[in-house]
Amino acid sequence: MVLLSSFLLYNLSFLYTRGYYVFFFS
Repeated sequence: MVLLSSFLLYNLSFLYTRGYYVFFFS
């Protein structure tokens, strides 16, 4: 369960960072 939550947190941070770069460079 801890591994799953950390995996979801990693994906969330990745999507947030990618979305931020897309917003910044658009």
